[in-house]
Amino acid sequence: MEQQIISQKLSANVRARLLYKREIEIDAAGQKLFSNEYLESLIDKKNSIDNKMGRMLLTSIAMVSLLYLTGNGVHAELKVIGVNLGAIPGLLVLLSLSSTYAIAMATFTFLNSQSYAALIDQVVLQKTQDGIVDPEVLKSSHSEEWLSFKTMRPDFNLYAPVHIKMNRLGSFLNGLSFTAMVIVSIAPFVALFILQPYFSIEFLPDTPIGKTAKIFSCFAVFSSVFAIVISGVPFRCDVELLSEPSELKSTD
Repeated sequence: MEQQIISQKLSANVRARLLYKREIEIDAAGQKLFSNEYLESLIDKKNSIDNKMGRMLLTSIAMVSLLYLTGNGVHAELKVIGVNLGAIPGLLVLLSLSSTYAIAMATFTFLNSQSYAALIDQVVLQKTQDGIVDPEVLKSSHSEEWLSFKTMRPDFNLYAPVHIKMNRLGSFLNGLSFTAMVIVSIAPFVALFILQPYFSIEFLPDTPIGKTAKIFSCFAVFSSVFAIVISGVPFRCDVELLSEPSELKSTD
């Protein structure tokens, strides 16, 4: 059978979902390795990744806070294991490098978590007849889902229509509330990405080491933001349409 190729704009997350779906469809016609145990293991690994991301974010917040306080001369009352922070040589440079690295690692962990989430969704969709059962509702028993956000957003189920439609006023107010919740949730992290390089430039000395730390801070934070933005930007791709699992197997 002649294979049809279409040109379509796809973001990294959508490309990942299509690639994972392809593998799952191949498996559905064969050994069925994507079992319930596999799904539970995936969810456990994603939870572990999310916990690691949370720790890295908390570390970066603590380091940036110390960078600000120390840079402003507030170090006499801050002590770690009995050592006055102001007495540590090169403390500002160390705090800048530590916070920069933590932010970068938190970003890469976030992107990895998104890839795991895409794979989990595709496995769940295959088991729930392509969204007839909402994957997020099913996953909520295995991991913490933001169900409060889910009930407020315009599309309750991203994979299938639901039977409830709000009127215009309710939809507007609901959307306004959802937007406010999102802004409040992400604002501290946006501020973190802005303040870290700003504090580094403002407080680090103009020595060779200090200048190197400033450059690394700006480069790492910019790279982190760039990676997040690019992961959501769709690029033109040639998509080969393969409908039958037997066709999928024959192409491997």
